[in-house]
Amino acid sequence: DTIIFASVRPSTKEVGMLSIPRDLSVPIEGYGWQKINHVNAYGEGEASGHGPELAAQTIGEVFDQPIHYWVKIDFKGFEEFIDAIGGVDVDVERAFTDPAYPIDDGEGNIVTLEFEKGLAHMDGETALRFVRSRHGNNNEGSDFARAARQQKLILAVKRKLLSPTTLLNPARIARLIDTLNDNIRTNMTTWEMIRFANLGNIFDSDEINNLVLTTAPGGPLYETTVNGAYVILPRNSDWTPLQDIAERIFTADDEIVQLPDAAPRDIRIEIQNGTDLSGLATETADTLTLQGYEIVRVGNAPP
Repeated sequence: DTIIFASVRPSTKEVGMLSIPRDLSVPIEGYGWQKINHVNAYGEGEASGHGPELAAQTIGEVFDQPIHYWVKIDFKGFEEFIDAIGGVDVDVERAFTDPAYPIDDGEGNIVTLEFEKGLAHMDGETALRFVRSRHGNNNEGSDFARAARQQKLILAVKRKLLSPTTLLNPARIARLIDTLNDNIRTNMTTWEMIRFANLGNIFDSDEINNLVLTTAPGGPLYETTVNGAYVILPRNSDWTPLQDIAERIFTADDEIVQLPDAAPRDIRIEIQNGTDLSGLATETADTLTLQGYEIVRVGNAPP
């Protein structure tokens, strides 16, 4: 349930990472409007294991960007990857407690997690819990805070991968290769992966522009419910601000992410429900009202 759009420009040594909210509702070819974290499952189930390809296609269309490469990793692979490089050192920005972290025991049980502020060495299991936690206190309970932690851990992995303890350790590299083969899927060829890895030593963490799309006031996204489900949508149904952020991923900052509220003025709308979904007109009216439109009448229409 984590999607990050990243861009690399070797000529200027620039890297940008944009975390995409899992509840962002997008048009998926053949499935209509769905949460973006559904797209991989649709591709895996209906297109004979083409989840990453459908995800790349959908994200590319929504953000108007070419997606050249994709990498997919599962929870088990994530843990083994972190353990294969000997764990990572992560600076925990805020202490937090999550009283409802789900454990994969097949019975739906939960445990309480606690993270203290400061530098922490994390093995694979701890790192996975750090980036998956969704119910923490101290402003760490949102998906947006979770996305920020994920980007922080990616930088920690980068530092560890390029450290002498990894590069000069043949056994560790062999274990890492086994983990990659067993748990990670990508459309990169072997030579492309080698070329990409060789770029790592020219990128400093200070040159990586980290962005997290949020629903903060004045931003390009807002929260609502559609058919009883929580979703995130672009304000005014306008994808242009999001595409602008993706286009300027190397330089985008709060001035771009926190766009001024541009609610439409003097637009009056009547909504008629011609479907068999009861209450759809009212839900649509609520959604448009949140965006600033004036809804003057809600009713039904012939099918």
